[in-house]
Amino acid sequence: MKRKTIKDYEEQVKSLERLIEYLQKDKHDLIIEKQNILLKYNVVPKAEYDALVQQFNDLQARYDLLKSIQANKKYNERNAGRKRKLSDNEVLELRKSGNTVREIAAILNVGTATVNRILARYRN
Repeated sequence: MKRKTIKDYEEQVKSLERLIEYLQKDKHDLIIEKQNILLKYNVVPKAEYDALVQQFNDLQARYDLLKSIQANKKYNERNAGRKRKLSDNEVLELRKSGNTVREIAAILNVGTATVNRILARYRN
């Protein structure tokens, strides 16, 4: 068996350095190709996609709630007759869905004091 000389080790090191350089270049090319594919097809990362889906589902639920409340309202253009009694559940559901007191008052066509009074009943 032949003994390895320093020259043999140096050649082996040079060979490995060339291999490393080639692999780094290949890695760089793959990264650029990946970026080009993402740009070409307008692809978003999975985490961002999941966040957008969650946000969409929340908005859809809020829309459905508001739509059901609107469907239950009777339209009275002249505001004639006795004002309807406000359901505490409507106010509480709107508050749970993230609406502010002013938004709830505007949606239900009542004053903010009325909304605050109903919410105060359930705070305790």
